[in-house]
Amino acid sequence: MKNSILSYNQNNIRLMLYDEPDKNTCMLYLLGLSPIQILMSFPKNCKIKELKLVASKSQHYIYPDDIKQKDTITQLVKYFNKNYEYTIDDLTAILDDNTQIFAHDDCEMTIIMSKIDKNEKILYNILTNQKYNANSVFERLKELQKQYVIFKQPDILTSQYSTFDEYLNRNNE
Repeated sequence: MKNSILSYNQNNIRLMLYDEPDKNTCMLYLLGLSPIQILMSFPKNCKIKELKLVASKSQHYIYPDDIKQKDTITQLVKYFNKNYEYTIDDLTAILDDNTQIFAHDDCEMTIIMSKIDKNEKILYNILTNQKYNANSVFERLKELQKQYVIFKQPDILTSQYSTFDEYLNRNNE
């Protein structure tokens, strides 16, 4: 798969999970989106405090030291949109507000952030950008905390799983 926004199915969140590990923190897990799609939902001026990544094309790899301008979300998105032939295999980004973004090569994304209004807006942006009714889906995600769920756009809950293994077992038949 390519990182370019154009090369992903833009409306294909295959699985979601929302959790509040403590009273100040929320976590959103998404399966099926590229890191670039997620990063584009953040405010353009977000600063990256720490970045670890590996991107590849065939047997050629890119690491953070290979990227000259990587201090903001905008710079990182621009870099990978220009170098779309590279796939981000692994990504850990810690933003200046301590939001953590994790990505793996199988389009698994995890976002951990403070439960404040501006951060909830980012989660709404992700859902809205994927053609979901963000208000409805986000409320259902909160109700179904710690459950893996699948929604059909705009907001139809189609499946619910207690564990990721249950999701795998029921969808590999």
